[in-house]
Formats: sequence, structure tokens, C-alpha cells
Amino acid sequence: MSSKFIIGVWTALVFLMCLIPPWVHTIKIRDIEKVAPAGYYAFYIQVPQYNDYSSVEIDWQRLLLQFIAITALAGGLLLTKSQWRVWKINLENKLLERQLEQLSIKTKINELREGPSEI
Repeated sequence: MSSKFIIGVWTALVFLMCLIPPWVHTIKIRDIEKVAPAGYYAFYIQVPQYNDYSSVEIDWQRLLLQFIAITALAGGLLLTKSQWRVWKINLENKLLERQLEQLSIKTKINELREGPSEI
């Protein structure tokens, strides 16, 4: 997954969350107030109300929680992706060092078998 793909998916999800936010019913009768989730509705759809005593609003707490969760997930993927690249490069460097070390050992063994070379 590329960084552009992760950021694109994050942008699309945030756009959808804002287009279809969570709603909450607030029912207030005298001194008693009860809050209940009303589901997810787009702005152009009228959210059903329980009765004349209820009001419907966007559930900003849930919307913020969703935003934080999606942002944390995208950020984690981006960090993991960059850390994975660093880990992979370090592993490749270690493998190359080991191969060069083995090659130099073989060269020294061959020099010892052939005897000292005179120039």
C-alpha cells in the first residue's frame, strides 16, 4: 500500500463520516432528559423523531471518536509502512555484509592454499 492510497482512503472515510454523521435523540420531559442514539442519516434525509418532546442533533462525541480512530489507524499504517521500509533496508544491508564477509573469507582461504603470491 502506498502512502497516497492510505491518505486517499482516510480522506474518503472522513468525507463519508461528515456526509452521514451519527445522530442522537434528546428527549426532555419536565426535568427528565434522556439521550439515545438515532443512527446514521445523511443531511438530506430527515431524521425521524420519537415525539414532540424530542429533538435530534448530530452526535458530536461519536463523530469525534470516529475521526480520532480513523486518523490513528491511518497514522499507524503510515508509520508502520515507513518503519517496515527501514527494517527491510537494514536487513538487506546485513545480508550484503554477510555475503561480502563470506566472500572475503573464501578469498583468504584460496590465498592460503595457493601460498604467498610474489609480485
